[in-house]
Amino acid sequence: MMHRKYLKQRLLQSAGAILILGTASVPVFTSSTLSRANQAASVVSQQKPAPSGQTLYRTPALGLGEANPDSFQFGYSRKAFVVDVAQRLPKDSSLLNAIDIWTQQDYQSIEAGDYEGGTEYPANVRVSVHRNPQNVSVQQWVKQSNQFVAPSHFKQRAIAGQKGVLFSSTGLYENENVVFSNPKSGNIILISLAKVNYGDSDAMYRTAFNEVMNSFAFTKAEPSSTAKESFIVRGNEPFWNVTVNKSNIVYSTPETPKLTFPSVAPLGAEGRPADNVRVYRLQGQPSGFLIINKGACSDTMSDQAYAYSATLILGNVVREGCAVKQ
Repeated sequence: MMHRKYLKQRLLQSAGAILILGTASVPVFTSSTLSRANQAASVVSQQKPAPSGQTLYRTPALGLGEANPDSFQFGYSRKAFVVDVAQRLPKDSSLLNAIDIWTQQDYQSIEAGDYEGGTEYPANVRVSVHRNPQNVSVQQWVKQSNQFVAPSHFKQRAIAGQKGVLFSSTGLYENENVVFSNPKSGNIILISLAKVNYGDSDAMYRTAFNEVMNSFAFTKAEPSSTAKESFIVRGNEPFWNVTVNKSNIVYSTPETPKLTFPSVAPLGAEGRPADNVRVYRLQGQPSGFLIINKGACSDTMSDQAYAYSATLILGNVVREGCAVKQ
């Protein structure tokens, strides 16, 4: 958790709020102050404006500027809710991505550590993307999936211009679900409302559930302008180095073997110039993040001036240095 909290502080200094949402693996970070909901997404074409009084969530481009086939957007009430990368995921081989929508109160409790040690998270709203390799119908996909207990009360429900299915299921919580397919990728989109049937929680989350369903739209994500940039990052005491190029991201130190990570398109801060901040997700063992911020940086040994500062978070290790664009 140390590196996660440190990353929040660094992102707060990076002129924007960022939500990291990958394609195949999902666990990450953020804070309500950061508002992960404000996704650092690539430009969306044919974008619909957010409904009145709502904030727009958008998914980003993939690595190397590749357009995301499951790109979508929806509106939500930012004052009441926080959009977050899902931290606890079911054992489901079909799962590609998942994000959670929390009330501000529940999110703050999670960030404060109230649910650590295996305590179940509160009921909430979740949007997830699932593989559908056999291209079966959405109702057949539900029946074949092992994540729904006693699915019932199936009803047709149009959403995002697609024929969807609304149904109920049980489990740890009672759930209302809507499932529909992405016409571009054939993957399944699932929006779920978990209910506890007491207190004010269900009514709050039903508001978010309805907001997502009523505003959900598929979009066309365009590649990021920063997708194919190259950087050299250096740090002293201890000495370390990272090279970023269109082929890969390589971390090295004098004492340890090189670690090579797949090249990815960096995320930026929504509403800010693309050059302000770049966040590279390092996908491997260990996983981590490389954050490059535009701003004066001085080498602690040579006093050489750089135009960018950098923070490397690798597992539980946090290092700071300077960066130069190639």
